[in-house]
Amino acid sequence: MLVQRVYKIVIKPSNPFYKILDNFCFKSKNLYNQANYIIRECFEQTGKWVRYSDLDKVCRANTEYPDYKNMPS
Repeated sequence: MLVQRVYKIVIKPSNPFYKILDNFCFKSKNLYNQANYIIRECFEQTGKWVRYSDLDKVCRANTEYPDYKNMPS
């Protein structure tokens, strides 16, 4: 039995939602990188893992990277 783990959807640039979705993908990439950096730095400094609720608070409070606040809920 073959399990399909990824479902790929291709949206052409002519689609009216292309620019919006492209912007969301760009912001989510930035958000992932920022969260990964915060987790890595905290772990290297303290040896403790950052809980997701704490990471949420840190990302919301960070004014340098407003991508988290700009993402739709």
